[in-house]
Amino acid sequence: MQKNHDKHDKNRMFGERCLLEVSFMLGLLINDKEKMELEYLLKREMDEILSAFQDKRIDHIIKRAMNEKFNILFSLLKRVSTEEDCLVYMRVKSKLSKRNQLG
Repeated sequence: MQKNHDKHDKNRMFGERCLLEVSFMLGLLINDKEKMELEYLLKREMDEILSAFQDKRIDHIIKRAMNEKFNILFSLLKRVSTEEDCLVYMRVKSKLSKRNQLG
């Protein structure tokens, strides 16, 4: 019983910095029309992110968050789209500084 309280106390002690990542598998049955809609939504959102990367007014910290979102969307796109469609959204990493890689 005491060990359980200690664990919760440690989590409270770290507050917001204590992030627990829980992985689970989710199965989803969709028909072809729903698959096409999901693919369309992912591509549209990724296109918006790619166009925002070109905007010089956006801070590099914001672009880093956008990059993380793009990677998540790309991971989802790989599951529902063809290899040819995914190749369009693959980003090439250059040997520039990290700040320049984001946009």
